[in-house]
Amino acid sequence: MLFIKVVHRFTLCDGKILSFITKTPSFSRCPLCFCPPSMLNKYDEWQTDEEFNLKEDALLVGFSLLHLRMRIFSHLVNLSCKLHIDKSKHQARGGDAAIAKDRKKILQRRFRDKFNLRVDEPCSNGGNSTTGNVTRIAFQNPSLLAEILELDPPLVNNLSLLLSALSSKFSINHEEFGKLCQETKSIYKEHYDNIPMNVSLHKLLDH
Repeated sequence: MLFIKVVHRFTLCDGKILSFITKTPSFSRCPLCFCPPSMLNKYDEWQTDEEFNLKEDALLVGFSLLHLRMRIFSHLVNLSCKLHIDKSKHQARGGDAAIAKDRKKILQRRFRDKFNLRVDEPCSNGGNSTTGNVTRIAFQNPSLLAEILELDPPLVNNLSLLLSALSSKFSINHEEFGKLCQETKSIYKEHYDNIPMNVSLHKLLDH
């Protein structure tokens, strides 16, 4: 006699729902380890701290893949906007904010010219033009994406590979996947350590 037990898991949710389910203190913190934004780049130095240990029960809810690619894409755009401001600052204020705003306009023009995509522009029916399809098309050509954003090509290429692997229907070699995550994080810290990664990028590379 064969008995089948069905266990339902609520895994298709976005980051805010995941934060609510895991009772994360703030939406700006990682819902899997509660690490605050100021510590995300250095999580490997803090993960032995009991307060910021990975919450194993949170993984049962899922990884929150629904908007992962969109959030990481937006972070790369913001990262590119801050390339020409004071590296001692991770937030653009005053004159730096104006520089970042002008830089964003340049990037939007490049996306229209080279990808025929509208990025981070308001839509007539509300919302933002940076949709899942827009980010999927952009990551399909990581070399051109890196060129437009003027970011390190291996970083963008690795992120494209990682996101493609997560969205595929094939099984993943977790050891090789983990190595690629660590390699990608090292590249990020080498070139952009002054700008904290966002929660989505942290979840991908650290968890």
